[in-house]
Amino acid sequence: MRNIVWLEEIDDIDAPWIGGKALNLAKMIQAHFVVPPAFCLTTAAYQDFLRHNGLLQVVQELSILPPTELETAASRVRARIGAGQWSRALRDDVLTAYARLTQTPSGTIPVAARSSATAEDLPEASFAGQQATLLNLRDERQLLRAIVECWASLWSLPAVAYRSQRLRSGKPPAMAVLVQTMVEAEAAGVAFSRHPTLGERFLCIEAAFGLGEAVVSGATEVDRYTVDRQTGLEVGPPSIAHKTHRQILARDGGLALAQVQPEQQDSRVLSPDQVQQIARAVIQLEQHLGCAQDLEWALASGQLHALQSRPVTTSAYSFFTDVLPEACPESDQGDGQIWTAGFLNER
Repeated sequence: MRNIVWLEEIDDIDAPWIGGKALNLAKMIQAHFVVPPAFCLTTAAYQDFLRHNGLLQVVQELSILPPTELETAASRVRARIGAGQWSRALRDDVLTAYARLTQTPSGTIPVAARSSATAEDLPEASFAGQQATLLNLRDERQLLRAIVECWASLWSLPAVAYRSQRLRSGKPPAMAVLVQTMVEAEAAGVAFSRHPTLGERFLCIEAAFGLGEAVVSGATEVDRYTVDRQTGLEVGPPSIAHKTHRQILARDGGLALAQVQPEQQDSRVLSPDQVQQIARAVIQLEQHLGCAQDLEWALASGQLHALQSRPVTTSAYSFFTDVLPEACPESDQGDGQIWTAGFLNER
């Protein structure tokens, strides 16, 4: 398998080498969703890095350790990956692809590095929030460091514990990494094709001004819109938050906060037409991928971008980090609770 593949080249047979996140994005491209350009470092690149740093056998031995020893051993592996060195050939492969992806006449486009593990974004195990994503990478040094952080996060203590509880395979997991251009969004958020608390008839959209990371990090409050899947119309009045700040791309990399204009702070993030547009997209995505989805989306210059998607896990309460008491929209199917989209902290 090659070290680098481009999203538009990926097929189902590539799944063992690219992870669930990259495969889902490739399928979205095939279904004609607008997905930001990206390439994927396959698990072959991860194996090359391990081999170059004398870690291949060490990682294989982790799969047979008892739980009492696994956490300590995984911490050591994570530290050694973080301190590892690139082979010249692999480094050249990555930087050649990076230049192809980002170099434009107007300058270098910022990118995100997103983990795409082979045991990630599965219907029975999402691994949300447990493996690294780094945003707004502005140069080669930042990108190479971010890729290593993604690889190392495969052996974070939460990820190791989650695998031991959810997955019984003795085969050690592997990590692919997506390198994807950033969308400088005016609004962004997440859409759930099945409402986690109001039932199968409804879907839910959460939105914030600026970048979608703000939806999960607590950097800003979010609007919530409930849509009837059958009619495509909003159900009851949306929950409109008081939004004082939005998240933006920082000049030197990473994210920064900017103030929302006073006249926008208590206004809707999304117009009714935009709500319907996102609702149609997430329903179409569910139909294409064959199961309920949570879709990370962004709006920029009137264009809806699909940033990534994963299957909704079987239990809403294993999926959302917090469930808080509050009145639901006008529906006799509500349970008097709202939620926070905790899975987004992985993105």
